[in-house]
Amino acid sequence: MELYILKELLIKDPIIMVKLTNKGRTLKNLQDKVKYGYIAKPFIFSIKSWKKDSKKIISKIETLFDSKIIIRSSAWSEDNYNTSLAGFFTTVKNVDVKDKYKIQTAIEDVIESYQKIEQDLDKQEILVQKEISNVEISGVVLSRDISSNSPYFVINYEKGSTDLITSGFTKKPTLIKIARNIQIDNLSGNIKKIMQMTLELEAITNCQLLDIEFAVFENNIYIFQVRKISSIKRYDIKLDKKVFEAIKTIEKKFKSFSKPQHGLYGNQAIFGNMPDWNPAEIIGTTPKPLAYSLYDYIFMKSSWRNGRGEIGYYNPPHSLMANFSGKPYIDVRADFNSLIPKSITSTTANKLINYYINKLINNPEFHDKVEFEIVESCFTLLTDNFLKSLEKNGFDENEIDFIEKELLTLTNFSIKQSSQLDQIFKDRFELLDKVNYDLIINSTVKTIYNQCQTIAYILEVCIQNGAIPFSYFVRKAFIGLDILKSFLDIKVINKNEYNLIFSSFKTVTSILKDDLDALYSKKITKDVFLEKYGHLRPGTYDITSLNYKENFNIYFLEILPEIPKELYDKLPPEINLKDIHGKINNHLKKTKLEFSSEDLIEFIENSLQMREASKLSFSKSIDATLNLIEILGNSCGINRDDMAFIKIQNLTDFVSCFEEKSGDTIKKNISNNKKEFLITSKIILPHLIVNAEDIKFIRLEELKPNYITNETVIGEPIHLSSKTTTLPSNIEECIVFIENADPGFDWIFTRRIKGLVTKYGGAGSHMTLRCAELKIPAAIGCGEVIFDKLSQKKKIMLNCEAEIIKGII
Repeated sequence: MELYILKELLIKDPIIMVKLTNKGRTLKNLQDKVKYGYIAKPFIFSIKSWKKDSKKIISKIETLFDSKIIIRSSAWSEDNYNTSLAGFFTTVKNVDVKDKYKIQTAIEDVIESYQKIEQDLDKQEILVQKEISNVEISGVVLSRDISSNSPYFVINYEKGSTDLITSGFTKKPTLIKIARNIQIDNLSGNIKKIMQMTLELEAITNCQLLDIEFAVFENNIYIFQVRKISSIKRYDIKLDKKVFEAIKTIEKKFKSFSKPQHGLYGNQAIFGNMPDWNPAEIIGTTPKPLAYSLYDYIFMKSSWRNGRGEIGYYNPPHSLMANFSGKPYIDVRADFNSLIPKSITSTTANKLINYYINKLINNPEFHDKVEFEIVESCFTLLTDNFLKSLEKNGFDENEIDFIEKELLTLTNFSIKQSSQLDQIFKDRFELLDKVNYDLIINSTVKTIYNQCQTIAYILEVCIQNGAIPFSYFVRKAFIGLDILKSFLDIKVINKNEYNLIFSSFKTVTSILKDDLDALYSKKITKDVFLEKYGHLRPGTYDITSLNYKENFNIYFLEILPEIPKELYDKLPPEINLKDIHGKINNHLKKTKLEFSSEDLIEFIENSLQMREASKLSFSKSIDATLNLIEILGNSCGINRDDMAFIKIQNLTDFVSCFEEKSGDTIKKNISNNKKEFLITSKIILPHLIVNAEDIKFIRLEELKPNYITNETVIGEPIHLSSKTTTLPSNIEECIVFIENADPGFDWIFTRRIKGLVTKYGGAGSHMTLRCAELKIPAAIGCGEVIFDKLSQKKKIMLNCEAEIIKGII
């Protein structure tokens, strides 16, 4: 039975419809009609009757109830068909029914809370019920996802306390989203009971927009409140059906991809939107078609693996990103294949990939840290532990010895013997840096064919001289970071020393700050500054995001701000790494690694510098591509917002067919892509898809962020996006919240923010490294549960040492 279809409900008796009114009346009307839930007997009285004879009402309560009671608001404006004031009025729990004074005081407290909003006070009502305590779970179920108006049930619950119900919020919930076309027989336990209860209430109220508060007690579902979702006025059933069709297509695609694939080791596929190349961080979980296709075209087809292959990793002949109805997902199996030494035998490689996949399945909380916590991609101080684990998982001595040997060879080569390769790739991205994109764009004949041909040329140059070198240097940087992190993990160095190492590095972000200071002090001109950085934009692949040149006055200040006195102590001192080198060198002597601490730190700094420099170069190509696409759109009468819906393949196909196309063709492509994107925007998927059932049953857990520095800060949260055009005057006093840790947000580091929180981003992401370098307290990669909850607070405390982030107001 599909949950979505009301006529398939297992309700045999004729349904008597119940109209949603206020809290108490709705519950009373439902009490004798529900079979899949239980409603504690309600006693309802008006404030007018209370004023007339409060003693009589207290006496009635004493007669009706013999244990603890809960006294709740039941205002006519609170939970009716058109409005909801969840948590607005007072509720008093655990009232002793034998204590007249406590009953009277509790009722008067509820009445007092009505003064906030109610005009006709005498008409308002009070609801009294038996207190249900020691519940298994309590929570809220919604008939529909209110953030996207998508056809998903949303269950938000916590174990034990009913605080979620009475206060309108919870501290640490479990969040589950279930597609409305799921088969009810596939559910079990309390979730199945909750769904049966919800469907029955939808049928009885003739409403598929319900907000239901419940608790599970002694295997029964207790219903505390039923109201209409007031924030959704209507929904499109035809669009819902298209979403269900798309979900079925995703299920088929997942099952097809999960089969053994030629050129890929491993018996099972897993897909995630945050592992390694992390599309959730770079382009978001629901990118527009142009952003998706551009990232896919430049990196995910082959650049991602070609750079790694040069270091000595296996180069699997596969694309990395799977398209699940417009949602970007990393093929984790393919990713793991690219992180094993290429000389490992096929039998051992297959076993190794299966080992990694099973490890991730058993430890899904590491899905955004796979390169550090799941895969052993180089030799570190923790490799011995990894090798012992292989022994326990069926690897023989010869296999283990060979894996150890190959990891050692790859690591020593990367750090001590790859300088020639480094120079080759450095020459390539420096060549890219010299390209005069303005000249190329201005000299392009203004026909659709020629403009598309120029776009294809710029992208090919970007891939060869930008994307592949970046892939090479970013993998080398991860090798160095993984080794350095292992010294921290086994306590050879402490977190302060680890952070001190990063503070000693000089990367693009540091140079940008220096150049901005030079601009403010008039040592360089604005034109010189923008020539170097003007192409950067907070959404690197988003054509609607304004670059630094277009939005300079918002991203940067016109005059150099005075540094607050209290910040002087935070400016980095002159850094001496001598003692740290000594500790690391003493330990390196006990290993088979053939480099010193000085070699390692120099390697990490150089790799990070090359990674950031190559990124600065290839992002110029992307900016030029987006500028040319905007020009192309203007020539066809299409604005830049609409051009965000074109796919790169739509444009490159014009070149391959060798014929001129009209603007109407582009408009038709955009129209079709918009229809597809509308469906994409309604689909909800988990961060990690392990099996087909995960596609319809989505459990969203709180993620553990990557905390940077040991500092504690308190500040007002400010939410910035790639579309930000205004900033508060007190941004220096704020903790900045951004969804995607895109390098184009580097401008925020020129504003001396208190801290940074991102929804997506891993342990080795751009923003993680920048905050470590600049000693900015940060929580990178919180996930939507924490991020969405905290961004609504008035004050946030970020305690990086204790690894705590919470709202305090």
